[in-house]
Amino acid sequence: MYRRQADLRKFFNYLHSNKIAISKISHKTVIGFLGTIITLSDYAVEHHRRTVSLFLQFLFHNGYVSEDYSLNMPAKRSLRKNPLPSVWEREDVDQLLSAVDRANPMGKRDYAILLLVTKLGLRVGDIRALCLGDIDWENSRLSFIQSKTQKRVDLPLPDDLGWAIIDYLKYGRPKTTIQNVFLTGRTPIMAFSDTSSLSNIIVRYAQMAKIDLSKRKHGMHSLRHTLATRLMEENIPISTIANILGHTSTDTVKKYLQVDMHHLRDCALDVEVLL
Repeated sequence: MYRRQADLRKFFNYLHSNKIAISKISHKTVIGFLGTIITLSDYAVEHHRRTVSLFLQFLFHNGYVSEDYSLNMPAKRSLRKNPLPSVWEREDVDQLLSAVDRANPMGKRDYAILLLVTKLGLRVGDIRALCLGDIDWENSRLSFIQSKTQKRVDLPLPDDLGWAIIDYLKYGRPKTTIQNVFLTGRTPIMAFSDTSSLSNIIVRYAQMAKIDLSKRKHGMHSLRHTLATRLMEENIPISTIANILGHTSTDTVKKYLQVDMHHLRDCALDVEVLL
């Protein structure tokens, strides 16, 4: 009861500060209040959300408001702002790639996979599904149907990536009729499962390179974020970055503006002028 009362006091204070009477509460009012608490812990946000929901039910059933606004309460997840993309430092990416032992079959495979992400930003699902027929060696291009969007994407094949794939195909990939480019390293030899995140590849070589992963996201997706951020820093048009990453909308790419420190500095105001 004490906790519910404390939550409601915050809600009442919000109503008072915005001069909103109980009878004038609306869906917009609820959204506005919840927006003031999104910085709290997940548990606290959900507790406030539940308390306000119960109070809205009480108001409706007792005739204080004409509509039960608790029925349209936003989900906790929708209240959270999108987190900042996780971006690697250039030096860390170089160290990660340098840690790969390209003298053994698994190292040849892992190096090619890491280049596919760091150079072209391929999603894990597309790496798993990439087939031998998707590589146009004559024109140095990759062409495949994206697993997420089901749309065909056509990408240039950089020389270092092309040679890395060739090295794996000739000297690392097991002899098999399986058409997937990348296969598991242990018997039974097969394509990667649909649930394989391949993140263990990053963890393995990050540990070898003594890269601290404790304070950053370190899945394959973080390397996609890094590529997008670097391209933005190099003034590559957002539409081009969206095509490279396989995004259907440029709005998805704009989130990388939040971590583009080079261009964010251009937005800084002159303190002397302000004074």
